[in-house]
Amino acid sequence: MPLTIEDILLLDDWSDAERRAVREAVRQDPSLALAWRRWQHLSQRIHQEWADAVPAREALVLLACRDRWAADDLSEAEHSLLRESAGQLDQLMAAHPALKHILDRIRAEADDFETAWARGAAQPADRQPVQRVGSPLRLLRRTLAAAAVVALLVVGRQFLTTEPAADLPTWASTASWDVAALPDGSEVRIAPGTTLAWLFADDADERRVRLEGSAFFDVVAGPQPFRVETEEALTTVLGTSFGVRTLEGTEVTLLSGRVSLAGHAALGEAVVLEPGQQGWMTKDMARPDVRDVDMVRALIWTELLIFRDTPMSDVVRQLSETFDVTIELDEALRETPLTGTFETERGTKAILDIIGAALGATVTELEGNRFEVKPAPRN
Repeated sequence: MPLTIEDILLLDDWSDAERRAVREAVRQDPSLALAWRRWQHLSQRIHQEWADAVPAREALVLLACRDRWAADDLSEAEHSLLRESAGQLDQLMAAHPALKHILDRIRAEADDFETAWARGAAQPADRQPVQRVGSPLRLLRRTLAAAAVVALLVVGRQFLTTEPAADLPTWASTASWDVAALPDGSEVRIAPGTTLAWLFADDADERRVRLEGSAFFDVVAGPQPFRVETEEALTTVLGTSFGVRTLEGTEVTLLSGRVSLAGHAALGEAVVLEPGQQGWMTKDMARPDVRDVDMVRALIWTELLIFRDTPMSDVVRQLSETFDVTIELDEALRETPLTGTFETERGTKAILDIIGAALGATVTELEGNRFEVKPAPRN
């Protein structure tokens, strides 16, 4: 039986066979693929707004069963959380009608728990009584936290999984560096062994890519924010150059422009990076760590040499270290600033020739893996 869009939208727990069927369906039906992309975008937006607005699962449990708690069932912190959440409930219910269904579901789970507890209390006379530890509602409070999570996942569907969606364009890098041109004109320099998938829709209000590995982004400015999603974090930019690596966490190094970095579980705790700063995020961190870095050294893994108003004395030092060569720089050029980005695979001579042409200098290759850089003679 062929899949319809309704089948896909209402499918919560996909088996491997169902996932294969979805992939095949969207490959064969362009209209289905477009509808699926739009649904993904919508569900992502809904989930983010939901996570920002709706109370935490503990608060949902307290709200759903607030007429059942005795005064000593809750700690002072829980009493405070209940009062705060109750004051927001009407506003939240108006903004998110599905919240009522979640609270109803938690109450239903509470009824089932109480029924099972009461049934366990009615035991045959020849059996030892079950040992009780405190009020059953205290145990119920812990149990229902899981029910709140289930309800949230059902109503606020989340499709930001680590597996790229079936129909998203995907670039899987080979053993060498590749450059991917994205639909908006942005370019991504992709490291070996890296997978990059992207979702760009004409009617979307964001440009989103999913990265597993390492890549250097040169993003064109546009009306839609550009977002890079990794397993640990979400990086949001408007128009900038930056590097992202995923090595036991997510590392973002900003070359130019501005980016914000946040963990998926705390998007409201985003930090804004300035050029020359590096952010670091792992799953167990509530907020990214930020530090100032030497951009040339911090981005050396890109196999790019990146200079921004860098004195030629520092440029020559970096080139000498990278290529293990000797470069003799004329004293008159030592403080001359250079701005440029060079691919290391070009080699020393090609890079120096480009620099010489930009500065009006002459480059001479000498014996013994040596180079000489001097101002060009005046006519």
